[in-house]
Amino acid sequence: MKYWLRSFFIFLVSLQGFPVMGHELGIISAVLTESDKASVTAKADERQFQFDVMIPFHLAYQVSLPDLPEQCQMRGTERVSGALDVIRYRFACRSKWKHGDKLTLHWQASGVLLTAPSLGYDTRERQLLLRADERIVIPLFQQGEGYSGDWLSSISRYLTLGIEHIVFGYDHLLFVFAIYLMLGSSVQLIKSITAFTLAHSLTLSLVYLSFFTPSSALVETLIALSIVMMAHEIMLPIDQSSKLGMRSPWLVAGSIGLLHGMGFAGALKEIGIPQAEVPVALLFFNLGVEIGQISFLAVLSVISLFIPRLYRYASGRRWAIAPSAITYPLAGCVGGVGMYWFLQRVMDIAN
Repeated sequence: MKYWLRSFFIFLVSLQGFPVMGHELGIISAVLTESDKASVTAKADERQFQFDVMIPFHLAYQVSLPDLPEQCQMRGTERVSGALDVIRYRFACRSKWKHGDKLTLHWQASGVLLTAPSLGYDTRERQLLLRADERIVIPLFQQGEGYSGDWLSSISRYLTLGIEHIVFGYDHLLFVFAIYLMLGSSVQLIKSITAFTLAHSLTLSLVYLSFFTPSSALVETLIALSIVMMAHEIMLPIDQSSKLGMRSPWLVAGSIGLLHGMGFAGALKEIGIPQAEVPVALLFFNLGVEIGQISFLAVLSVISLFIPRLYRYASGRRWAIAPSAITYPLAGCVGGVGMYWFLQRVMDIAN
């Protein structure tokens, strides 16, 4: 017992620097406008533009100058103080944009939520442009023509965003992993994941559409606590009749799924979705989440098939390793991460 407690303490210490918030999308808001003020250095035939980028504090150090079209030249950069950290790029272009002209951003962010007034683009609408191939591309010619994106591109954006949110949503993945540890590949797992999906889809829609507005800090804290509770359920003796997770796993998964849906909605609200795209965004973001979730479970199932075989090969024994010898240490790690997140988030609320 002392060995396990010492190992658990060392594990908690090693978590320093581990991401605390699991539902942060890393989406940057930006505004692209054509300036009606000619600068001192501007030429008569030049068009002046201003690109304002709202940078979260944790991404500011990663922002570099955007790549401009050939006929454009950077005129200056400044930092504007305010409620948000804003970096303003000023550039000038000698002629109208043509097909293929674009701003290329080599930034470590998931995407840009762009507003482009004065360019024929409805100022009430914003377009979500996601990072691909290590860059974010803003098509200038389409913006100048008042292009607001087609349905297929919108579907692709939100589907990709949902998948990425699962890949980098550590607390969500950890909870799904805990469900798998408890139930394995079984019919109960399918029922539980289905209940979890329906529950978080429901609260995602209700919270995003403002039927109610929970505290995001409280939701994130309770999500971390739910991970600790799942780890505790896994480590209870298998013959303990009061083990709620084994008797009604779909009920546990569904209840906690309501919390995760609130977390998803809070993340989507932070980036803002154009009003016309809300139905598409909710549907395909959810679908992307499920694709990522199913893919994760599929990987876990494949790995679980090979672990006993590797053990038998290494040890030369004919019997498989006892499930508890793998499950309990993993559940301890899950609980340790969950407790770390929980304590961090409680301290954030207290401060």
